[in-house]
Amino acid sequence: MEVAGPDRRPLVAFVSEYLQHTKDPRQAVSVDTVPYFGAPIDDQSLTPGENPMVGSTRFEDWLKNTSHAS
Repeated sequence: MEVAGPDRRPLVAFVSEYLQHTKDPRQAVSVDTVPYFGAPIDDQSLTPGENPMVGSTRFEDWLKNTSHAS
């Protein structure tokens, strides 16, 4: 079973938004040539397949309603 949220964006976009929300000065960058534990990844690597169970919580709503350690 695959579970996904309703937002579909590159992972770097989610990370960038999280860093901005938490006032973290670091910048997220995407480097297509760097493997993840030896496996190549791209924008489709961490996205669900054709028939996931899609949740209703949007990423922005999750950010607003979750406490984040600074």
